[in-house]
Amino acid sequence: MQRSAVMMMVFVGAVVVCLFFSLPAAAEQRTLTGIINDSDQLVSSSGEVYEIADTEAGVQLLEEAADDPVSVNGDVVEDEEINFITVESFKILTPSSELEGEETAKDPSSHTEENANE
Repeated sequence: MQRSAVMMMVFVGAVVVCLFFSLPAAAEQRTLTGIINDSDQLVSSSGEVYEIADTEAGVQLLEEAADDPVSVNGDVVEDEEINFITVESFKILTPSSELEGEETAKDPSSHTEENANE
């Protein structure tokens, strides 16, 4: 009886370890700086390519920041095959702001029609 209990514990432990390593990578809150490319992806300053999740903030980023340098805050999931970012907020960086440290804030939660016409 004792031997079967030990075998069962080893089996359960092996299953837990297998499940742990098979889970997808957890999202990590990060801020990335880069440019939106022609394929609607964020190319970070380090050259990594991120698919932008189809959310309200992600769509707004794609509409307002094409070809502009941006700073994007959101949940990042990096995988061997593909990287994703779920945008929470972003800032469009003006070309001169990269040197001066100034930014144009674009927070989707405070987006208004007045701001949309700028």
